[in-house]
Amino acid sequence: MHAYGLLLLVMSLYFAQACGLERKKYEPLSINNSKPKMTSNAEVETSNEDEEALANTEMEAPPEQDDEIEETEEAQNEATVLDDEDILKNIELIEEQEELDELLAKAEAEAAERLEKAMAEAEALKAAQAEAAKLAEEEALAAAAAAAEEAKKASQAIYRMDCNGDHLHSVSSSEWMGANCTDNGLAFKSFVNDQGDGSSELRRCLMDGGFHYVSDDGCGEDNDEGSLGYVSPAETGGQKLWLCDKGNGNTFATRFENECSDNNYAAKELGYTAP
Repeated sequence: MHAYGLLLLVMSLYFAQACGLERKKYEPLSINNSKPKMTSNAEVETSNEDEEALANTEMEAPPEQDDEIEETEEAQNEATVLDDEDILKNIELIEEQEELDELLAKAEAEAAERLEKAMAEAEALKAAQAEAAKLAEEEALAAAAAAAEEAKKASQAIYRMDCNGDHLHSVSSSEWMGANCTDNGLAFKSFVNDQGDGSSELRRCLMDGGFHYVSDDGCGEDNDEGSLGYVSPAETGGQKLWLCDKGNGNTFATRFENECSDNNYAAKELGYTAP
């Protein structure tokens, strides 16, 4: 019986050590020469119950340790929640940044498109201004040319008076009126300016003997009393002008050739008058 009880004690101690519990120190049995004490079954059972109670007591965690475990778990749960919130915030920030990048790219594209459109409009405006300037210049040149053409076509009336056989031609119908002169009316119309076609300038000349005459070749040594305008060698829509020459310097201009022959004057063609 003693060996059996000792075996149970050793097994209990081993079980307690395996569970991580603090073992109760037992004093080694003293062995002497006396007769070993016999242990009853009741005593062995009581010892086993004590060992089990001790093991259960040592396996139960103290209340303070339970509180620490709960606090640790709560802290871990809170940290997990915070980590999840941080992750969600980071995702939101990334999405917001992507939206901002998309808006920025769209704005840059729109700005580039507007800039390109503005540059195209500026180029178009520049081209239009250049074209307008060119047209204005062309119109100005055309207007100047038309004005020059009109100026070239400008005409004047030449009047003729008969002053006792002296035929006086003038740009004024009243130059010699009241000086024993007869008004013969409009003799012809001449161009004020050279037509650029070989036109002849008619001059009024005064001979020393007192006669006035018309010349298309200058007055020579006679007195030059001024220009009577130009006649053209080409048809201008006017009439052909004739110079009636008496042969003694006495001449006059007329639009009617027969006027020369009717008065025994030689007829010379001068050119075409203004319309």
